[in-house]
Amino acid sequence: MRKLITVMVLLASISIVGCTDNQEADADHESAPGSTQETAVTDQEIDSLRKENDELKTKVAELETQIKDQETARVLLNQSFKIISAMEKKDYNYLKSVAGPDVTISEKDNKIITEKHGEYKFLVAPMDKLEYRGGGYPDGSNDQFHIFLATVSTEEGNEGSSEIYMHFVKVNNEWKYDGYITN
Repeated sequence: MRKLITVMVLLASISIVGCTDNQEADADHESAPGSTQETAVTDQEIDSLRKENDELKTKVAELETQIKDQETARVLLNQSFKIISAMEKKDYNYLKSVAGPDVTISEKDNKIITEKHGEYKFLVAPMDKLEYRGGGYPDGSNDQFHIFLATVSTEEGNEGSSEIYMHFVKVNNEWKYDGYITN
């Protein structure tokens, strides 16, 4: 009987040790490189990195668009100053060279005639009184751009400003003057 109890205790001890070793082996297997649990964590990390990469690509595209818009505004602001100066000097050749397809330059009357905005006398605006107020694409259009200027007077008794909206249209991938309006 004593032998039987000893054998049973020995078998129980072996089976307990065997189960413990299997559980440790299973735990080692689960945390081993390339295991299912670690792969799941890695897949989550990869998905997170892909999402972050997509967000960064979107931000880069937005910044590139902003830079392009600022460059367009800079170019058209300079062109606006040249157009105003050409009106003052009555440089018809320059005005005709930058005019869009719907703009006519009247040398006889010193007028800008547009289909969209009608007839306007040449703009007279002292360059030292001009202020840039902004610019942008109207209604999300990529082929039109507006430059917003103002003439500002600080003379006593004559304080105020007058808004000038210079319009440009893209023709054959080149910006052309499309008229102006003012208040």
